[in-house]
Amino acid sequence: MKKYVILCKGIEDMTGAPRYVNNKCRYLKTQGWEVFVFWSYNVSHAKLEHLIPFDNKDFVFHELQYYPCWFTKRQQTKIIEKIARKVGAADQIVVESNKIQLGAWGEMLAQRLKAKHINFVTTEGVKLRNKDTFDFCYAKLQRKEFFNINKASVKRLFSGFIELEHPEDNYWSAMQNVECEEYSFPNFDNMPKSDYTIVSFGRSKGYFPYMIDELERFVTTHSDKTFNIFFLGDLKETEDICEKLEKNNVTLVLYPEAVAVVPKQIFTKSDVVIATAGCAYLAVENGGKVISMDISHHIPLGYYGFTTWDSNTRTSDNTNDLSLTEWLEKLVIEKRRFDAKPNPEPIHGFDYHMRFITPPDGVYLDSSKVRETITRHDKLCMLLTKIGLFKIVDYWYFRRRGGQLSKKPQPSPHAKQLKRSHATCFVEFNGLPGLGKTTVANILIDELRKDGFKVIDRKYNKNILWKIAAHFPKIYNYDLYRIVKDYAETIPSTGGKRTHVDWTNRYALKYWLMKRFSGADYAIIDEAFIQFLVAMGFKDRMPESDKAEAIVRKIKDMGVEFIRVDCVNNVDEASRRLLARPSRGLVFEKMNSEELLTTLETEKANFEYFRKIFSKIYENQQVIEIDTQEEPRKNAMIIKEVITKCHINE
Repeated sequence: MKKYVILCKGIEDMTGAPRYVNNKCRYLKTQGWEVFVFWSYNVSHAKLEHLIPFDNKDFVFHELQYYPCWFTKRQQTKIIEKIARKVGAADQIVVESNKIQLGAWGEMLAQRLKAKHINFVTTEGVKLRNKDTFDFCYAKLQRKEFFNINKASVKRLFSGFIELEHPEDNYWSAMQNVECEEYSFPNFDNMPKSDYTIVSFGRSKGYFPYMIDELERFVTTHSDKTFNIFFLGDLKETEDICEKLEKNNVTLVLYPEAVAVVPKQIFTKSDVVIATAGCAYLAVENGGKVISMDISHHIPLGYYGFTTWDSNTRTSDNTNDLSLTEWLEKLVIEKRRFDAKPNPEPIHGFDYHMRFITPPDGVYLDSSKVRETITRHDKLCMLLTKIGLFKIVDYWYFRRRGGQLSKKPQPSPHAKQLKRSHATCFVEFNGLPGLGKTTVANILIDELRKDGFKVIDRKYNKNILWKIAAHFPKIYNYDLYRIVKDYAETIPSTGGKRTHVDWTNRYALKYWLMKRFSGADYAIIDEAFIQFLVAMGFKDRMPESDKAEAIVRKIKDMGVEFIRVDCVNNVDEASRRLLARPSRGLVFEKMNSEELLTTLETEKANFEYFRKIFSKIYENQQVIEIDTQEEPRKNAMIIKEVITKCHINE
């Protein structure tokens, strides 16, 4: 058995580092490796397919956000032991760490697991300033166990102490196997016809103010031409973009977030793409004409692949003196042709990475002194940590910053958007357990996201109000809680405790929070109101009562609206699936076939009863019926076709 352990900063966004980890997980699985991803920086939820399995508290260690020297030896050992127990034993184990402080932890973990440790720093433009840290990293480099993201970055990293003679021997490429394909992406596809299309691809970086000013100068100079300008990526400068680029001859469209699968047409159907780092590489690999930008000096590096292969910082042999406006003139207006330039820095595939996965030699470095420059504030935090007050440090030093970093700026209301303003469309599934509601819901979420929609699921819980209500369910709306509790008391008690009384109240609040704060186009909920109300009965037939109608009427009066997806309640099929699938500890999976059939028949009657009540109280509620014996993707596409009518492009 082979196990590969990755220590990374975070997996919750879709920037370069999480994409790299996601793609490497996919590759490793095809090569027979069992993969574990531990991360330190959780401010949201994973969105990429191969990272979602690690989106739970068992894989999050906030301590990894800091250097080991912040902790006592005993505390360090405790953290390493927790991770080691999660990984377990294997014939071969490899530990890969993606930041310098994670490299210090990775060395300790590798020693505990008797594993090979590779420190692959995916951050660009970092420079070592501490002698102890340099000693550790340089020793790893000499052992062929240290790599940076490109030749220029690895050279810069050590430049404060030594001039590397062959930096090309110590870099790994990170942007491989990024999912990029042509699919329906309304925000770009539905832009009006124009003379030229310019794309900015990638999250906000230091060159953005310069780029925006240059774009304004360019489109103003060519006022006789029409332009589509499209921004894709996490954006901070939305107000500035709108203020400077909203011109009579410009259609400006902002898509201020990343997407899991990059729409290929933004490269092939644009006249030029402005990007840096991995985004520049991805764009040119998929047919884009790219101007790469310098993240240090915030000016163009040149025409990527033709006049330069620099994608984020200038090297000594790059002599570009043209401004961005001048490059736009040459590539967009004049359509100047250039001869391709051989790439001096080849892209390494994951097979190349694996060349360095040699058996461990049993020699490990002392990483206890690895650190950054320590400020007086850091010293105080270290003292608090070492006396057992890490939770205080974690809150003030990490969570508060994390909350700010995770807050996504909203686009200006003045921006020309292709999608009109609309409320979140809620889609709620209901039906017997085992019928695959969650499977269909997850496929539907993926398909909507591919089309550029922002979609959330029932895991959404970013607001402190939800966290309070989860512990004190009466606090949000006591009237609803009382009505549900009164009705639950009329249900026979042979099925056990009424464990779902609290959840109806919690989801009334959760729907409001989703609508108020998420900014989502769709909320796809695989189980909520109907599911939880029926679950109160469990094995018992729920009595027909005015109290049941009062619950639904109260939910509606609170402004809760949703499209209902009714799964056909096939008892035999649900029973067969529940008995066949591996146990996840659910109570239904512990029943024998006879007891299970009886319980499912009762639940089927309860579903029919509550569906009837919802149809009566919600007179105009849209209902989609699906048979889960059909192929899940087919069901998902049926639902998608119906619900996308909620968001018709203008």
